[in-house]
Amino acid sequence: MNVPFQDLRGQYLELKNDIDRAVQRTLDSGWYILGKECEQFENAFKQFLVGGDPGYVVGVNSGTDALKLSLLAAGVGPCDEVITAANTAIPTAAAICSIGAVPVFCDADPDSWLMDHSLLPQLITPKTKALIPVHLYGAPCDMDALEVFARKHRLAIIEDVAQAAGSTYKGRQCGTIADFGAFSFYPSKNLGAFGDGGAIFVRSEEKRDALVMLRNYGQRSRYKADMRGGENSRLDEIQAAILSAKLPLLNQWNNNRRRLAASYRRALTDADLPLSMIQEQKSGDTAYHLFVIKLRIPSLRDRLMNYLQEQGIQTLVHYPMQLQNQPAFSGFKRGLNPVSEELCSSIISLPFHQYLKREDIEVVVAAIKEFMKHYRD
Repeated sequence: MNVPFQDLRGQYLELKNDIDRAVQRTLDSGWYILGKECEQFENAFKQFLVGGDPGYVVGVNSGTDALKLSLLAAGVGPCDEVITAANTAIPTAAAICSIGAVPVFCDADPDSWLMDHSLLPQLITPKTKALIPVHLYGAPCDMDALEVFARKHRLAIIEDVAQAAGSTYKGRQCGTIADFGAFSFYPSKNLGAFGDGGAIFVRSEEKRDALVMLRNYGQRSRYKADMRGGENSRLDEIQAAILSAKLPLLNQWNNNRRRLAASYRRALTDADLPLSMIQEQKSGDTAYHLFVIKLRIPSLRDRLMNYLQEQGIQTLVHYPMQLQNQPAFSGFKRGLNPVSEELCSSIISLPFHQYLKREDIEVVVAAIKEFMKHYRD
């Protein structure tokens, strides 16, 4: 039995008629950049995030640019320092470096696997201007603790919500709590386009206006550039139309992901295997983007992944190398980050998407159990 890691085609088939109509409508309109489709999606996503409360959504062309433009709008510039998670994806650090700022990598908490806010006092310097907490795998960071620290030191906070569309922290949508929320609509995300796409949530009308200029060459009006740092970073009309077709089902899809994650947790716990899982957040509700396990014997990872592949079960690693060990960012290394190092050497992402069946989970867990018969602590 084959259990693929992802099923993007299933999402298209579920919404085929709606998506086909949305694309055709856009093609028929003859307007493909910064038109009605983008505006309608921005308004709908804002409604999803905060309802009638104040706030704005600005569509951009990727989650990476959502981070980059947020940093610029926050006043972060060359040589300024930005503290972020050590064990996250490359784009988070790439966005920081793209504006000449300096990434400072914070180790992970051993239970939550998220940025360990207790370490922030050791990392801050007079050059620190912002924090980018990452809601990794969809799990919400401790935003209260981060906001207390940021207010004390007058830092901007940009939430990296690339993996957490629909996750909540104390009843509030992740991405709406700090100064900026940077979303990715890469196809594999919980809310994904059929190409690249992203968005930024802000409460401030002034920051919204700045972001609208930054995404469009710094122009306030056509052929008049009023703001430095602007670039071509616009959510195109076809992707916006596709996202509008998918958005009404996001809560349903996320709830199914939560049920499937709970099934994985029960099955793996009952099997008493030599592995652990990310600690559930009592103050938040995770809209699982990935389901990740951590092996107690890291040296088994490749063998387990190869064994599962032989059984037709596809797995991945998110992420195999902490950022400061990446060649592009090694010059920013300041410490060892032992928790992140251990995570990166011992985690496996199991097959996970909203179309996964309980039987698929049973097959995956049974295969892990069979492998682990020979490898107990």
